[in-house]
Amino acid sequence: MKLLRVNTLLRRLVTRSSVCMFHLGRCGSTVLASLLSEHRVLIRWSGEIFESMRQNPSRFSHLSSPFEAISERRNRFPPRPVYGLEIKFSRSRHLAPELLNTNLKSCIDELRTLEFTKFIVLRRRNYLRQLLSSWIAWRSKIFHQPRNAPGHAPFKVTVNPARCNRGFWIKSLIEHLNDIDAEYQEIYKELAQDRILKLEYEDDILENPRIAYEKTCEFLDIRPHGFAPDLARTNPFRVADMIANFQEIEKCLSGTRFAWMLYD
Repeated sequence: MKLLRVNTLLRRLVTRSSVCMFHLGRCGSTVLASLLSEHRVLIRWSGEIFESMRQNPSRFSHLSSPFEAISERRNRFPPRPVYGLEIKFSRSRHLAPELLNTNLKSCIDELRTLEFTKFIVLRRRNYLRQLLSSWIAWRSKIFHQPRNAPGHAPFKVTVNPARCNRGFWIKSLIEHLNDIDAEYQEIYKELAQDRILKLEYEDDILENPRIAYEKTCEFLDIRPHGFAPDLARTNPFRVADMIANFQEIEKCLSGTRFAWMLYD
């Protein structure tokens, strides 16, 4: 017990800040996290703790609350000045009844209670590409592309506009796109009074992930190093080349505020 108290005190003395990166997946989060993880002396990056919980629930069965997993990871030794993790903040993903069973406001309140003082929101503006990337990854079993991997042909998927999945939800394509947009608006509102770094995949990661990395380092008050990204784009193709029934989806989105996403 005495050793535990000493370890807790040491961790609090060493840890300058705890940061959570919120995102919805397939938005460059992995390449940014890999660059941050290279700061092994300064940063302990736990990644998507709750994704591990979804895949291996028995490993977390001893916890009275899922959020205890955060403290458990953060308290591992040796401590680091910065502790970070990631949460897919949708009710269709980590906040779902099947996993954390909470809403965004309650999740953020839990993090504040755990002394998280900095937040990153990583957004991908083209929600359709975000969904496509997820569907292609699950069906092709290729989730990430090494930087020097040989070129490959686009993987095509057939999209049912009336019924497609996103995490734990099955809805129409239009409903999913509206949900994603609403989720981003909600998180910006909930974090309006917090220290927040807003990153956008298209501006900060797509062409050069080091842009997001350097912005994040500045936000975390650490000096960036010359680490090179080790991942490349998984699907650098036109949307039309990745949807087998493109004309059907084009008709579905025609005249909506999401139509531009077909051609971007």
